Amino acid sequence: MVATEDIGKGEVIIKVPSKHIISTRAAFYSDLKDIFYHNPQLFGKHITDGEDMIVHAFILHEIQKGEKSQFYWMIRMLPKETDILMNWEEEDLEEL
Repeated sequence: MVATEDIGKGEVIIKVPSKHIISTRAAFYSDLKDIFYHNPQLFGKHITDGEDMIVHAFILHEIQKGEKSQFYWMIRMLPKETDILMNWEEEDLEEL
């Protein structure tokens, strides 16, 4: 996304209803809630990546629902491949 005009401080550029946002809260209160609650060793707030794991599990659950997911169109837009350091060639890493 590119802004074609200056965006003023505090200017609203997009509004998204909260029911359409994939968040930790939405994930936790989904039909996976019991799984999250009964596995604090994976999903607890005291675990460094616990909240991320909640969102990841939720997204995977929504992906398997396919078109039945309320987030289907959003999930379809997620990148299929990512450019992460572990996939870089050794010579490219040396450039860093």
